[in-house]
Amino acid sequence: MVNESIRVLLIEDNPADITLIKELLREVDPLAFQVEAVQRLAAGLSHLNNGGADVVVLDLSLPDSIGFDTFAQAYRHAPQVPIIVLSNLDDRSLAMRAVRHGAQDYLLKEQVGGELLARSMRYAIERKRTEEALRRRTAQLEALREVSVEITSQLDLDRLLHSISSRAVELLDGEGGIVSVYRPDEDVLDLAASIGFVSQPERARWQRGEGFVGRVWERGEPLVASDVSVCRDTMGEEETLRQCAEIGVPILWGERLVGVLDVFRSPRYPFEQGDIELLELFAHQAAIAIHNAQQYESTRETARELRMAVAELEELDRLKNQFIQNVSHELRTPLALIRGYAELLAEEELGPLRPEQRKPMNVIVRRCRMLTELVEDIMMVLEVEARTPERQWVDVEELMGFSTEDFALSVEQEGLELSAWVEEDLPALWGVRSHLRRMLDNLIKNAIKFTPEGGRIDVRAYRETDSVVIEVADTGIGIPPEEQDRVFERFYQVDGSINRRYKGVGLGLGLVRAVVTAHGGSVEVESVVGEGSTFTVRLPVGERTSDED
Repeated sequence: MVNESIRVLLIEDNPADITLIKELLREVDPLAFQVEAVQRLAAGLSHLNNGGADVVVLDLSLPDSIGFDTFAQAYRHAPQVPIIVLSNLDDRSLAMRAVRHGAQDYLLKEQVGGELLARSMRYAIERKRTEEALRRRTAQLEALREVSVEITSQLDLDRLLHSISSRAVELLDGEGGIVSVYRPDEDVLDLAASIGFVSQPERARWQRGEGFVGRVWERGEPLVASDVSVCRDTMGEEETLRQCAEIGVPILWGERLVGVLDVFRSPRYPFEQGDIELLELFAHQAAIAIHNAQQYESTRETARELRMAVAELEELDRLKNQFIQNVSHELRTPLALIRGYAELLAEEELGPLRPEQRKPMNVIVRRCRMLTELVEDIMMVLEVEARTPERQWVDVEELMGFSTEDFALSVEQEGLELSAWVEEDLPALWGVRSHLRRMLDNLIKNAIKFTPEGGRIDVRAYRETDSVVIEVADTGIGIPPEEQDRVFERFYQVDGSINRRYKGVGLGLGLVRAVVTAHGGSVEVESVVGEGSTFTVRLPVGERTSDED
């Protein structure tokens, strides 16, 4: 400040005082002060319009204004210029009022000397600059807060990057700027958004250390230059380059480079430390916003891929079901004919069999029955999933009576015991009779299949709160704990090897779960290897209406 030439606007109507003040300042330093004197307030205000003053020395008694109003008019006209009142009026209240409303000092002409006046002016200028810097910094921080809220709420990446570049330019009163984004797959910085260019910048990609942007990347910290040829002069028809001041900061997510943000403006207004700090703060917010937007884009892409995968799986499932349904329908008729003729042959309705023919014929009949049951199970699974059959009230005791009666012969042949118990006054179930019958049949058939000779199977039905519970317990081989969650999967078998002891395709328990789920219930199994298994089905109790009785 000492070596700067201070432009002083002296608004004073007394020529003698003008001469005295000039001489006093010349005695302090003949080169430090450039004094421009005017004798009317109007002339002083006109001079301030041209921005030609660093400080105003103001007399309150002028030909065209007097008293506090003189100061008030000057302050309103140029609040950014510090004003020192130099008056003959020894009025304490007036002095305090002027200082309270923005005057940097109030001096009496009879007491002022050159050193005092020079010191007062230097202090006033420095104080005003400090106040202005503080005001500007406060405004910048508030603007930073506002734009940070704005950009962190933006999830469209392209819009976000353009918003970052334009907001950064606004924060630093720049002429233009660019945002470049790091591409880790290619190890380059790509131009992502720009502002202040008539056309696209000549360079749109940078290697590490290449150009101003590449040097910011290489350094990993802010970089300031005062002579970068990036500013465009578009006053004429053709665009030309001119020198600019430029500032660049890395956009970092933790220690990972996200991109580089830089702003340029006229070299008449070089970037200072406060600008660097402000842009670094903004770059930190930009990193958060870019990371959020990239995560959002990634999530959207993943969601889109998942939707496509689900749609593809649903279509494959539909085609699979359609194929199974078509094949099952095609198998039904010829299989029924084969089974019918096989049974007629086995029962010797079409003529006597030789002893060596009877065993193979019985095998054919058993296998035909197995194939028929398999096709019926497949068709029922598809039917259950379609949920097309009409429902009716199903008596549980009657349902269990039919099933246990049908399996009586099989149980006897396998050397097993089968018992059934139904709680009295058990409510009926609202469902599809054939589906519920097949569900119970498959549970009993499964128990017979995996229970060795001499074992026991118990079927029980009772009420539990708002559910009817059906249990099928056996003393069979049991199921390992790690397999118990999977036994209800279609076509899953605990022993899936080709040489397994227990034959089947693993569809029975899958059908059980499909039927139970379609009826709004649940099924679970408890089992101990070597001791047996208990399958528990819970089906909701419905409310019977008068129309359904």
